[in-house]
Amino acid sequence: MRAKYGKFLKPVSDDTSRPSNSSFMFSSISKAKEIVATGFFNPSMLFCAILDAIWQARNKKRFQGAMPSQQSVLYQAYSSYQDWNRAFFEEDDIPYIMEDDDTNPTTSYLSWIKPPPGWVKLNFDASFNRESSHACLAVVGRNSEGFSFGRNESHCRDDNLEEAAKVLNQMVKKGCSVNTSTFNPIFRCIMKLKDVNAAHRMYTKMKEMKCTLNTVTYNVLIKMFAEFKSADMAFKLKQEMDENEVEPNVNTYRVLISLFCRIGHWVRAHKFLIEMLEEKCLRPTLPMYESVLLHLRKAKQIKKHEELVEKIVDRGFVTRPL
Repeated sequence: MRAKYGKFLKPVSDDTSRPSNSSFMFSSISKAKEIVATGFFNPSMLFCAILDAIWQARNKKRFQGAMPSQQSVLYQAYSSYQDWNRAFFEEDDIPYIMEDDDTNPTTSYLSWIKPPPGWVKLNFDASFNRESSHACLAVVGRNSEGFSFGRNESHCRDDNLEEAAKVLNQMVKKGCSVNTSTFNPIFRCIMKLKDVNAAHRMYTKMKEMKCTLNTVTYNVLIKMFAEFKSADMAFKLKQEMDENEVEPNVNTYRVLISLFCRIGHWVRAHKFLIEMLEEKCLRPTLPMYESVLLHLRKAKQIKKHEELVEKIVDRGFVTRPL
């Protein structure tokens, strides 16, 4: 199982040579015309690449608090378009638009797409061996001139928390930026190991480093504590999500409702289902809905039972039996 990607990274320092929005758009339009002239232009494919880049930018803003620039979104779409071309044509048959200077664009048969001036592009390749549960990752960074800023290769084993902690410490020592995306795989590893104490330590470390937790992080933590029936900690994490204005999703409520139904706390289970329907406008799964109704009947809360059925039917989620 292999994956290969190229990413553009915004430089830490401001670069005056980086094009403005208007000049960048003009350059993009010119480049698009050159692609059409080569005879390899597929408008549907390019349109899908742009939509995909916009959707990923939307997810980064909503779940990670990042604000991708227009340039990064368009270059990601252009890069995806080239990747899709490579998937359907022989690599030697696909021309890539390169620029010798600002006034003399040329067509070159190079497989590497350079980043815009003032940017650094990271190309990385990863592989995973299911039999040995070992993974390998190689990364190389190059600027718009193709100059390499360095490379790194790392080997690790799946579910190896010690290895993950070492990588995290190395990143901190080298001054690398650590964010939510850095911690989420570690929390998933901890969840597989079912190590609640490690989850507490990593959660505290994340807070100390002032990293913002996103929906994925909270979901992993809530699920872990729910498996150990730590209802107080799971409820505390949900309250923290609300305080930090992190939007819960269906998975968040599914775990919480399942937890409180298992321990017989129908009040909170019912509260979360109503919140999910009325405040978040999310659609519950049928098992979630049926589980809450079952516990309402056991608690002889007939009025709440009927009100909940009406809400579900009115929204078209289920039909009322004859």
